[in-house]
Amino acid sequence: MRKRQIIEGTVIRRDFPNKGIVSDLIKVSADDAVENEKMEGNCVIKNTLPGQRVRGIVTKSGKNRLEARLLEVLEEAPDAIESPCPHFGICGSCHYLSMTYEQELALKPMAAIFQMILYRNAQGEVLVKFLWNEREMRVRGVTPVSGPYYKWSDIRPRMEGNAT
Repeated sequence: MRKRQIIEGTVIRRDFPNKGIVSDLIKVSADDAVENEKMEGNCVIKNTLPGQRVRGIVTKSGKNRLEARLLEVLEEAPDAIESPCPHFGICGSCHYLSMTYEQELALKPMAAIFQMILYRNAQGEVLVKFLWNEREMRVRGVTPVSGPYYKWSDIRPRMEGNAT
């Protein structure tokens, strides 16, 4: 397979980060008189979703590796829904809008944001506040100084695994 060859295939799964694995590959001939040729193996095409039939142009070709850039989505996935975005398919940033929310959750890796905010108060004590996905959280077994703020001297042993 050489670079700049046009290929078509069906996205069978999506790997992190945003890489569609395409199988049932066909090498598309530029000449209509020549029959398209079936190919073995898979290809990686970014910004694709499982179930889509896509066309791409080969950008990297190696012994056991084939990558292509998405040219167009030939057919949406059978379970795709109508996108509410008027620019869908043009800008490329909203390709998840063609799936239900449940499908999107199943496709994306789970992630959470945990934050510790530390500051020194007027008395010189170091206080800490915890956020989980931008929501304040409480620490069991430790009494806060005020609101969601805890003394760092009370929290530090728990963080180091030396809680009493």
